Amino acid sequence: LISSHPKLDSVLRSLETVKEELKPKRVTMNDATTQCNTFESERIEIEETKIHDMEERGKVMEGVLKELGSTIKGLGERLKESSQRYASMVSVKDDEIKRLRERMEEIEEDKLNEKREMEENIKRVVEECR
Repeated sequence: LISSHPKLDSVLRSLETVKEELKPKRVTMNDATTQCNTFESERIEIEETKIHDMEERGKVMEGVLKELGSTIKGLGERLKESSQRYASMVSVKDDEIKRLRERMEEIEEDKLNEKREMEENIKRVVEECR
């Protein structure tokens, strides 16, 4: 009855195939050892690839860090030069300010001297006029 119906017959064949696949298979010690060695070889190869990749990344990172270090060193040197130039400019400006102050004091002193001289001249003229 089942084999007369095509769909049921197809299902029955599929079940037989699954049943065969689920049966325990005999594995010899040789097969197990070979399979174990294959897995171990693949695992070692994967680990070696990971190590190689990490070494390559390390080399790249080392190069990047060296370049970054030299860039930072260059920036430090430029900063040092700039600060020295600035300090020099500030020193020059301080010297100019000091000279200007001294000159202003001289001018004020000259004015005071001129004023005294004028006052003395006025006094003398007033005395002569009396």
